[in-house]
Amino acid sequence: MSVCNEKRVELLAIQKVSNQFFLQIQLLLDQKIQLVWEVDETTANSLQATAKFETGAKYYLSFYHSWDAREKKKVGCITRTYLGKNNKKFFSCSKEYSQNLNLLKPIQQIKQLHALPFLSSPHSLKQDKERTSKQKTTYIPFLSPKLAWMAVFIMSLFAFLVLNETKPVKAEALNNRIVVTAASAISEEKESIQHPAIKLKKSMNYNVPRGYVALTFDDGPSKYSKKIVNILKKYKVGGTFFYIGTNVKNRPEDVKYAKKNGFSIGSHSMNHPKFTSLSYQKQEKELTQANTIIEKITKEPVTLFRPPYGAKNSNTSKLTKKYNQKMVIWSIDTRDWESRNAKKILTVVKSSKTSGSIILLHESAAVVEALPDIIKHLQKEDLKIVNLQ
Repeated sequence: MSVCNEKRVELLAIQKVSNQFFLQIQLLLDQKIQLVWEVDETTANSLQATAKFETGAKYYLSFYHSWDAREKKKVGCITRTYLGKNNKKFFSCSKEYSQNLNLLKPIQQIKQLHALPFLSSPHSLKQDKERTSKQKTTYIPFLSPKLAWMAVFIMSLFAFLVLNETKPVKAEALNNRIVVTAASAISEEKESIQHPAIKLKKSMNYNVPRGYVALTFDDGPSKYSKKIVNILKKYKVGGTFFYIGTNVKNRPEDVKYAKKNGFSIGSHSMNHPKFTSLSYQKQEKELTQANTIIEKITKEPVTLFRPPYGAKNSNTSKLTKKYNQKMVIWSIDTRDWESRNAKKILTVVKSSKTSGSIILLHESAAVVEALPDIIKHLQKEDLKIVNLQ
């Protein structure tokens, strides 16, 4: 095996809550931040057998991973540092863990972390623990509770309050043509699924007509995709998903599921870069690669595009026009990626003028929890929740 990559994150603890496993990590980017990383049982148990969390020792997860042909399994690397000496060890890991390492590796700034649905704040783990307080919470035996909780909760979530999304200028109400039609997708029972839809006419869109509202979900597909689709189905409302190409490669079945159930699918680029920092050629590559991989699954052209972070320039506009795509921004930013808190997400929606709005959400556990109440609130406001086309 080759030498581990030097770029690492500190592993503070491992915890099991409600049959889910979490790595508590400290990540050093443009500043330090503590996060919770949800992993599978295989990876957590293998790390449990490898790391001992002795007093004075530190443990770092490497971005290195490989396929062990002899053992026929994926392996990751962890480094124990104690008294200036480093000791590297390998552990069994899942394909999902290695894929998430690849997604985390290019991240350079905290404000980019919202694109990674497997990461959340320590506060969200505390909420999970409180919700299951009537049940016995099982901790992985070797953990020091002092390390596990002191290391996590002394860090305030306010480190995550890095404002990234460029606030869009309030746009005038659009003269969009309203189309209420049956979606092309067909359910497994062969019944036609119908969602009301808004046909966007302008090249750049911040709003829909008054009386309507669009729920949009960024950064999928993820393990939350089917849950979101099922909630939308339950309440018989529309929804639009903006998928990242690299995630589509890993989770094509989630794309098929959203398409089959009649929801709109747009592109969120191939790798989620900030478009204003890219040349025309690199923007085009991001756009076309994502289009190709999505269209291969949906069997229809991708007509909607949302630039990562809402960052765009004249080159972005030229390219979306070249490829016959409508750019979709938003008028309500729930900042769900920042709070990771269902109650706060709902509060933002309730305190906003929702008629005619495009609401920005991301695929996460907090959004899954908040979504039913968001839909109920919008329906109480007598708004029609639509697909975008």
